[in-house]
Amino acid sequence: MRLLPKHYYLENAKLAFPVILSLAGQAVVHIADSMMTGRLGATQLAAVSLSGVVVMNIVVMGIGLSVGLTPLAGSNWAKGKFRNVSHYFQNSLLLNFSASILMTLFLLSILPFLHHMGQPREVLQITNGYYTLITLSLIP
Repeated sequence: MRLLPKHYYLENAKLAFPVILSLAGQAVVHIADSMMTGRLGATQLAAVSLSGVVVMNIVVMGIGLSVGLTPLAGSNWAKGKFRNVSHYFQNSLLLNFSASILMTLFLLSILPFLHHMGQPREVLQITNGYYTLITLSLIP
C-alpha cells in the first residue's frame, strides 16, 4: 500500500475539523444534560436519557444528510469554482431546513407513543417537556 503525500492528509484534516467539532459538540451537550439531570434523581435522568436517545436516532439521519455538502463544496473550492460552492451552500440551507422541519414533525408525532417503550409512568410524565424542547431545537 502506497501512502499519499503528507499535505493530502493535512488538507483533509482541515476540511474535516469543522464536521468533527460539530459532532463532538452534540455529544458534549448530551453529556452535560445527563450530568446536570443526574443530580436531580434517577427518574429525571431516565426521562432525559429516553428523550435524548429517541431524538438522537433521528438526528443521525439529519447529520448524514448535512455532511454531504462538505465533499461537494470542498471539491469545488479546490477547483476555484466559488460560484458552485455558493449554490451548494444555498441549496444545502434549504434542504437542511426542510429536513429539520420534517424531523421535528415526525418526532413530535411519535411523542404520544413513547409509553410503548416500557418506561415507568413517572419517567414518562416528565419526559414530555424535555423531549419537546430538544425536538424543537432541531430547527435552528
